[in-house]
Amino acid sequence: MIGMRLKKTNASKFFDSKKVMSKADKAASRTLRKFGRYVRQTAKRSIRKRKKISAPGQPPSSHVGTLKKLIFWDYNPSTRNVVIGPLLHGNAVNDVGVARTLEEGGSIRLLKRVRASKTRVGSRRIRTKKKVFIKPRPYMGPAFKAEQATLPALLRNSIR
Repeated sequence: MIGMRLKKTNASKFFDSKKVMSKADKAASRTLRKFGRYVRQTAKRSIRKRKKISAPGQPPSSHVGTLKKLIFWDYNPSTRNVVIGPLLHGNAVNDVGVARTLEEGGSIRLLKRVRASKTRVGSRRIRTKKKVFIKPRPYMGPAFKAEQATLPALLRNSIR
């Protein structure tokens, strides 16, 4: 049985739009934060730490474990959105998306340290730029699509 009681008969006090909007903003913030955590966790679970190279079309292998540690999420209250994904990795020549190249595929120049012949003082290390082509190994897109199905359940009854 549903009951309702009005405290005052004044129509202007019946619907407090500021209070409703405040509750809606808090609920949206809470829901987007949960969604960010869920997508991050799903993406991290899809990446296996192993020495073997993953097959194209499958999530990448993390040989050292760095890729898993670089995936973060952040909620921006001013724009009311959540950003989920890996930070830029530092071994690309101009620090542009090794992680993006893994996701979408393409070519990228990597720094490679090569040990030169030993001198009297010690061994020299030379940095060379090596261009490699990587076939797509998506991990963020599938994680987002998998968790997108849970979004209506997260939004349901979120305003209290």
